[in-house]
Amino acid sequence: MPLLRPLLLLWILFQQPCSAEKPAPFVHPGVLHSTSELNFVRDKIASGEEPWSRAWQALVAHRWASLEHKSRAHPNVVRGRRGKNNVGMRELMDDSAAAYTHALHWSMSGESAHADKSIEILNDYAHTLKSIEGHDARLLVGITGIHFVNAAELIAHGEAGWGSDDRERFGRMLREVLYPVIEDFYPTANGNWDASMIQTMMAIGVFLDDRAIYQRGVDYFLNGRGNGCLLNYVKPSGQCQESGRDQHHTLMGLGYLASAAEIARNQGLDLYGEAGNRLAAAFEYCAKYGLGHEVPFERFVSVDGRYDHDSISEVGRGWSVPVFELPYRHYHLRMKIPMPFSEQTLRKLRPEKPSVDHKPWSTLMCAQGVLPVKSVSLEVEALASIKGTDRWDWWQARTARVPGEKPLWVTTMSETGKKVSHDFHDIYQTLSRDEGRTWSKPVIIPSLRRARQDDGFEVAIGDLWPTWHAKSGVVLTTGKTFNFEGGKREIFTREKVSYATMNPKSGKWGAMKFLAMPEKDHSGEVIVAANAGNNQRVDLPNGDILLPVRYQRGAARRNYTSVVVRCGFDGETLTYREHGSELNIPRDRGLYEPSLTEFEGKYYLTLRSDHSAFVTKGGDGINFEPIREWKFDDGTLLGSYNTQQHWITAGGGLFLVYTRKGADNDHVFRHRAPLFIGQVHPETLQVIRATERVLIPENHATLGNSGVCRLNDNESIVTCGEGLMRLGKRKGELNIVHFVKVTAGK
Repeated sequence: MPLLRPLLLLWILFQQPCSAEKPAPFVHPGVLHSTSELNFVRDKIASGEEPWSRAWQALVAHRWASLEHKSRAHPNVVRGRRGKNNVGMRELMDDSAAAYTHALHWSMSGESAHADKSIEILNDYAHTLKSIEGHDARLLVGITGIHFVNAAELIAHGEAGWGSDDRERFGRMLREVLYPVIEDFYPTANGNWDASMIQTMMAIGVFLDDRAIYQRGVDYFLNGRGNGCLLNYVKPSGQCQESGRDQHHTLMGLGYLASAAEIARNQGLDLYGEAGNRLAAAFEYCAKYGLGHEVPFERFVSVDGRYDHDSISEVGRGWSVPVFELPYRHYHLRMKIPMPFSEQTLRKLRPEKPSVDHKPWSTLMCAQGVLPVKSVSLEVEALASIKGTDRWDWWQARTARVPGEKPLWVTTMSETGKKVSHDFHDIYQTLSRDEGRTWSKPVIIPSLRRARQDDGFEVAIGDLWPTWHAKSGVVLTTGKTFNFEGGKREIFTREKVSYATMNPKSGKWGAMKFLAMPEKDHSGEVIVAANAGNNQRVDLPNGDILLPVRYQRGAARRNYTSVVVRCGFDGETLTYREHGSELNIPRDRGLYEPSLTEFEGKYYLTLRSDHSAFVTKGGDGINFEPIREWKFDDGTLLGSYNTQQHWITAGGGLFLVYTRKGADNDHVFRHRAPLFIGQVHPETLQVIRATERVLIPENHATLGNSGVCRLNDNESIVTCGEGLMRLGKRKGELNIVHFVKVTAGK
């Protein structure tokens, strides 16, 4: 009997149901987008907030979102070694991205045509695709499979009308065609291969509700024997297995691992936090190096011994690889882990450009708001000024700095009559060798005098902006011509892009020259009266020049279109190469006096109009987003109108120099004083109201025609000649050319 009781207890114990819980069912949609995320982004698009608004506009305009897209599935796709002997590969890559883009478009807009297009692509591949082969087949499936599954997940778990038979057929394609290709990974390849397969394998498992497939991907992420396993790919320092190969492949691998971690998070598993947030260290390491900083590197032999790198690679350093939104959202915004270098990289990338090699539309779907702006304090110092004469005002004054042991500052000014507008005559210059503390007496530039032409017109060069051209070692000034019939009546249609150079060794200016523009613009309209008056330009490291230009489309109406022209310059001759976006509004005189700057890898363009002021930005310096009116960050209009604005970059901040109404200045012509400066948010393209301050106070004269000379990363000079003295209380007084030094606070 004593033995019976223990045996009875054991028998009862084994009859009890197992207390271990079964895995929770998969969450749908649950690949890279959750229901809450979709709702969040949809609301942001509807409210027009940034950065979602611009990112959404980019998606809508992309060819992947075109309803004209035709799916081109091949039954037997081949991706050969290093791009050779491919069959249907490019089509598959393009179609996978289009299927996802249309599904996402429908999820955000509710437009059923885009759901139908995504379904059309998914069904085409489900019916047609029989095999994916070739040396690089595993990589192809790893990269594109997740796009197909993302699309299918959104379509299947919405109300898109995807039939159950079609859905099941697509699932069989995933299970029988795609999954077998990646099932065993590629342990001896560079780690981005395995990483791509991990993300797609986990995605397939979620869509199919197949726990074994999903878990196989998770297990390989954690403990795989290949280079794509987290611990095999990333050292604690953040250095990666491919860091010695090149930077773009390294970031590809990290991007795929981050996508895998996001899939896991949507299913309740934290892979982001593995190995002490190892992925965060990797993204920061790569971002820091990409931004030009040095990072530690130790010899890295891959887990299989095939790859051996003893130094970090410069190849791909600084490339714009769109993989930072996802990790920045998780580590910094969710987990409050500092990601300063990733954040700085995102400033250059936003909105991240779509790429079939990565998760497209990352800014749209991952951003949680605009990036914080570095607050930069400014010190403003008034330097020595120059007075006009009894007969002339000095107007259109702008300064160039010639570097050297004792830098030379060169300011050019237009000799301007006091009684009527546009009474422009000869160009003068004044020099300073003590950084603006004193200025020489203005002297005429003989080659830039107003001159009578054979046809009776008098031509004055003006609205000049001199700038030191580092590549050629000369001062190049660009502007326009003022053309007076019989010496009196201005004819605007004769304007030209004028330029001249100064040799700093001799101090002599060359003759006025003209930039030859194309006969017609991209729209086929005749280019008339092109000029670069009052326009701030950007000189590229190779010597090319990004020159803002305005012109009329035909002679009948004085309505300006503004462009940025990429010019070649050899130290003597300015040559048209190409231009990009043609920016116009049909109202009044259109858009004119554009000014350009570069800031953190983006190009910013401000434009004058008669009733307001506009701003845009772009990635290459000639092509730009749709324009928007200048506003403060509280949403109210800036109030700058019918005059120019210019840029200052200093101390890691972007600033606008402008005039505006609403400053107790109704008595000033077109509210062109005081002259303000305010910090600009580079994402929202708005002036931060709290940063606004006065550069030059109002004193019953206009201050609209200003100029900026950048001295270094922290200092700039603003030059501005007072105008229209005859309209205020100072009628009869001499005008003043103001010089103000702006320094970013330390």
